[in-house]
Amino acid sequence: MKQILLTLFALCMLSAVMWAQNGEPEIIDSNQLTFALQSNQLAVSNGYGYTRNTLPTASLCQFDLTTRQSNWIRNINTIYNGTVMDGHGLAVTPSGNICYPDGADIIVVSEQNEVLWSRSLAPYLTGGIGFTITAAEQYLIAYSMGSDLILLDYTTGQVINYWHIPTSGLSSCGDHSAFAATDSVFYCVDGMPMGVVYNTGNKLTKVKIVNGVPQIIWEHEIPDMSDSRVAIDGNTIFLQGRQVDPWCNSIIDVIIDDGESYHLNATINVSGPDSVTIVNGMRIWNHKLLVAAQTRIGDDPNFTGGRFASTIVYNTNGSVYWRINQYMSQFCANYAVTFNTHTIYVLGASRPTYEAWQQQVMWLTEISAPVSIHDPIIPPIPSILTCYPNPFQGITSIKFNQTETSPTTLTVYNIKGQLVRTLVNSQKYLIGEYTVTWDGRADNGSKVAHGIYFVQLEIGKYKEIRKAVLTR
Repeated sequence: MKQILLTLFALCMLSAVMWAQNGEPEIIDSNQLTFALQSNQLAVSNGYGYTRNTLPTASLCQFDLTTRQSNWIRNINTIYNGTVMDGHGLAVTPSGNICYPDGADIIVVSEQNEVLWSRSLAPYLTGGIGFTITAAEQYLIAYSMGSDLILLDYTTGQVINYWHIPTSGLSSCGDHSAFAATDSVFYCVDGMPMGVVYNTGNKLTKVKIVNGVPQIIWEHEIPDMSDSRVAIDGNTIFLQGRQVDPWCNSIIDVIIDDGESYHLNATINVSGPDSVTIVNGMRIWNHKLLVAAQTRIGDDPNFTGGRFASTIVYNTNGSVYWRINQYMSQFCANYAVTFNTHTIYVLGASRPTYEAWQQQVMWLTEISAPVSIHDPIIPPIPSILTCYPNPFQGITSIKFNQTETSPTTLTVYNIKGQLVRTLVNSQKYLIGEYTVTWDGRADNGSKVAHGIYFVQLEIGKYKEIRKAVLTR
């Protein structure tokens, strides 16, 4: 871990919950990106990174993955015929060029910032003024707020095919995207006005093109959800939605496509027992779900108590494969994630206060991939650490399962990353369940201030962290 991370740890806190049976993930580097105040999309190709920025202006930036310095920035148009055009997506072509929405157009640029082609989608947008682009193997996919599915040639930008999908997808708060299963089968995701309590929900539709006509094979609906995101690995589909209530927590359905029907394999509640997490980006990595997220600290549903940035990998059964948390200032979030053969890249941000957008700093974190992206699925190790009661006033009981006979250490850190109490120090236990109490005191016997603390368990190479809240 490089010197900048050691400095960050000394000043604030860099905590990690990580476990993997074929090598541990490790933060290689974490550096600031100085060319934007807010970026929410990330792509990498041929040694370069690309971000789609929203502040201070809408722009596309190429930067060097080694130096983190920008090579070029080009403005993005977000207006079409006087209306804000809500375009999403940043796609890499098979030849390494970059595709992005620009108003009602799709533009493809080379590494040298040369426009290779531009195509207006205005004639095809029948029901909405926004669209999302995704990359398939043979073509580029655009999918509009009005459920218009458009396929474009990567080389020329010519429209290969166009269909209007009968999903009734137009919604004022809807996210819309489409993915190719085969040349004639697509998964379409639409935000729709179909909630029970709130007028919004997410719908996943499997569509098959038969004799040039789209036919719906099956649909999966999640009412009272917003902000849909999708990642697909073969016949496994991860569909994320955010609960429309004061807590805004993300829920992920793991869906298995059985052909003419489907079944729900698992539902992932991304929050922990005493936290709320919002997913901002998802990718498939090593046949698992790779997630960029933000986790709320405290009880305020608007995150005003602070938040830390989370990178999480889930198995298809919904269990956590590994997780890394970063706390670079009181308000942190991860917005996007991608990877190449050996490295995971996470785009995040931090700022000193909830309202201080103009002081926000963007970060790029590199995480070493513990296994090749082509390795088989490995069963997960479950969470083995709990604290009860939590929050607590006087004493909390910390329970853990000793899964091996390696030396065990149990420590407590404050929110600045400073060691407060060592409860167990390199002790060897027999395999079994153990309980250790913490009385809210430091190693010197003094009572610690009320607030948020982090209990860290280490058993050999296994690490897990649990948040504990001390009240008075």
